[in-house]
Amino acid sequence: MKSVKMNFVKYVTRFAIAVVLSGWLVSVAPQASAQAKVVGWTVGNNGTILYSADGTKWVPVETPKVTKVNLNAVASPDGKTAWAVGNAPVDPKDDKKKIGPGTILYFDGKTLNDDKQQVWKQQEKNDKGKPLPPVHFYGVFSLDSTHTWVVGEGGTILYSNGDTGENGWQVQKFPKGVQQVNLYGVFFTKIENRNYGWAVGDNGVIIYYDGAEWVKVTSSPGGTIAFRSISGYGDKKSYYLNAVGDKDRGIWKCQGPPNQNKCLGPQNKDIGWTKLTGNAGTLKDQSNMRVVQVFDGNNKWIGQIGVDENVYQGNGADWFPRSTGTFKDVYGLSLSPDGNSAWAVGQGGNIAYSGKPDKKGEFKWTVVNPAPKEQLNGIVIRPAPKQQIKLEQSASPDSGIAGVNYVSVSGSDFPDGDINANNVTVVLATECHGTASASTSAVSIVSGSGDSQLVSFLLPAGLDPGQYFISIGDSEEGDANFESSNCSEVNVVQ
Repeated sequence: MKSVKMNFVKYVTRFAIAVVLSGWLVSVAPQASAQAKVVGWTVGNNGTILYSADGTKWVPVETPKVTKVNLNAVASPDGKTAWAVGNAPVDPKDDKKKIGPGTILYFDGKTLNDDKQQVWKQQEKNDKGKPLPPVHFYGVFSLDSTHTWVVGEGGTILYSNGDTGENGWQVQKFPKGVQQVNLYGVFFTKIENRNYGWAVGDNGVIIYYDGAEWVKVTSSPGGTIAFRSISGYGDKKSYYLNAVGDKDRGIWKCQGPPNQNKCLGPQNKDIGWTKLTGNAGTLKDQSNMRVVQVFDGNNKWIGQIGVDENVYQGNGADWFPRSTGTFKDVYGLSLSPDGNSAWAVGQGGNIAYSGKPDKKGEFKWTVVNPAPKEQLNGIVIRPAPKQQIKLEQSASPDSGIAGVNYVSVSGSDFPDGDINANNVTVVLATECHGTASASTSAVSIVSGSGDSQLVSFLLPAGLDPGQYFISIGDSEEGDANFESSNCSEVNVVQ
């Protein structure tokens, strides 16, 4: 059977290369890019977790029986793994008396039960082996697989370095000289290998993480505002932040170059946190803002409760009402990876999805109400994880001249459906999945038996002679979603 398969691969290889050399491209999909694929989780009251494999259809996920508490926030660094945080269990006879640690749940991206449902595990201890604190957790932010922060009651801040066992959580100290208030929102961004972080809470408190410890932000507004959410973005030149909350109407912002602590204060026209006024004039009511999501300075979203216009979108100059219409209170928002779509969740278990305005400028939501119909408090939308494919070790032929010869790699476990050759990226490196020496697009894809495919490409010109490792994957604009878990090998000769 093995020899039959090898003969088939050799035949297809020769056929594909011959077809390419004759000037034809073997491609099984039209030359058009598809919308980015997404996955998502939303969490809510009574331990509710819903999962979506496409951002439109949502199914309930069973949570541990001990976590039938309100879940307040959810985060995912990669679309595979996810964190959910919520309240501590309380005495049924006295809801002010906590009888266990605050709730932190984790999904490792792979463990499923007999019904093929995700298995979420409860985190119980800190890095000292002691139980997590008996407080309600309100916010979570996962920068990547080794950097996750959780904030909550009484200035509680926990940090995970990626260890999801019993000893994975470190208690971080609240800064001195600041009232230790409830923290509701946390946001981090990485700029040039440095993590910048902020957390917000009651009494207008904003604190800043400088890479080693949390410090006081002297330009925090203070007063009666209860900050509920913070979001932003960062690039090599600057970062931009928005914070919103209850009371003391207003949207607060800060921005600055990453090598200066502009958002520490003291507050004046050039530095620190300032209140947005002029470009928030169209907001009818700013006293009940619960969540903010920032894609960039020209694409920002706010969710509110208790008002008819429960969602607003900002373009950097003004704010525009984007009401979901069919339900009033919005507690959670998330944006698609490209910033072109938004999801809102809240009252009655409603989930609303929107795309870009149509040609007439009209903005519409699609609203679904999956069971259970518990209030939803948080949502995260992430790029769908790529399906892992496996390549044969050697390319065919296993050597060639850069810029002259075509080679092919065969592999298995490709996703179903048509794959556009132009959207498949081929990377060559001196070590498997190492820094790219060169990259190119495939010129043909030929289907084999089962889920196998043969991908052909021209060896990129300019490669020095030597052994190279080949990895392939679908580009971000592609019609499929895969990447190779291993590499093929080819020798580039003079």
